[in-house]
Amino acid sequence: MAYHGADDVEFRDVLYRNRHGDVVGGGGSASDFAINDKGVLGYYKGMGGPVTIPNSVTEISDNAFYGCESVTSVTIPNSVTKIGEAAFSDCINLESVTIQNSATSIGKIAFRNCISLKSVTMDGVTSIGDYAFYGCTNLPSINIPSSVTSIGDAAFANCGSLSYISVDSNNQYYKSIDGVLFNKAGTTLICYPAGKTDS
Repeated sequence: MAYHGADDVEFRDVLYRNRHGDVVGGGGSASDFAINDKGVLGYYKGMGGPVTIPNSVTEISDNAFYGCESVTSVTIPNSVTKIGEAAFSDCINLESVTIQNSATSIGKIAFRNCISLKSVTMDGVTSIGDYAFYGCTNLPSINIPSSVTSIGDAAFANCGSLSYISVDSNNQYYKSIDGVLFNKAGTTLICYPAGKTDS
């Protein structure tokens, strides 16, 4: 099944309904997702609430959930290897994200302005794009797993509640010093959490 791009009438109608609250409730059936024959999830057309991505999905395309205000949580299975740019941007009621153990890259601005986001689990993630979590103002902490090899510019910028960044001790590229993110050698500051109050 083919999926449609951002200029498609159906896509824009779904986006409008999700943004304006006309679609409410819970969703997760196969019919809630536009998935092509390569396993790429093009866009979401469900009723929101807690969303579990089907195991048939290998990639979440750019803007797939953009502005879906009805989505409150998302679980991404280990079949997914890529989360596209702005895939979940402006999902303002999204509270939790669980990325199950898989070699997944998180694209630029993937979760930008998810202002209700409070919990992120990203086991197996290999890269975090520029501004990926920019403006997630209620995110209190984040854990960088051992699998992460690259973190883009300002990935956690403008996260006013972020007070602590932890890093798995087995990570070969990054480390946390008192909740502050550095490169592994501890010589380059990657991110000082905006909500950290102690020096």
